[in-house]
Amino acid sequence: MIVRAYQVPVGWLRATAGSTRPPSIDTSKPDSVLDALRTADVAEFDAALPASVVTPAQRSTVVDEMLKDVPIPPGFDIEPVAAEAVYTDRVALATAVAVHVSCGWLDEWFIVWETEDATELDTILDALESSHDWPMLADITPEQSGFPEQLGQIVDSLRTGGSVMTGAGPAPITRDTAAQSLGCTW
Repeated sequence: MIVRAYQVPVGWLRATAGSTRPPSIDTSKPDSVLDALRTADVAEFDAALPASVVTPAQRSTVVDEMLKDVPIPPGFDIEPVAAEAVYTDRVALATAVAVHVSCGWLDEWFIVWETEDATELDTILDALESSHDWPMLADITPEQSGFPEQLGQIVDSLRTGGSVMTGAGPAPITRDTAAQSLGCTW
């Protein structure tokens, strides 16, 4: 992992979560801004971040917590998401994890759909329908991410053979519409 040292007033991080301007700095005097800078090590930098930020060191543990009680599709590998060494917020991470899981289940659904195995399709749909209750998505508001709503629309439509809304109007659920709506990569 590459760690870069940034000179950031650590107090600014604590005091300005959600703000774009650091407190008590006279911006008309550029030297006062420069004088306030100092080097912080990774631990100090991480400790100054808001609680909503997931650090690279926390990521794998947080992903494991998010997956608790979530049905996992066959052949599922969360490692590409869990091992990514980036800082992110919980909403973005929950969305990334949910995309990975739901797209895995949708891939299974498209494969089994062709075999017309009704029992297996029901099992897959049950797993997908459980997404309505995945704790990782429960607290995400539409303002934060449209993913839970998009996933719900697709999942609900699969059971009924319905369609999903696209920019061009209603469309049947296909690999393309799922990829476009949810960000699945096949």
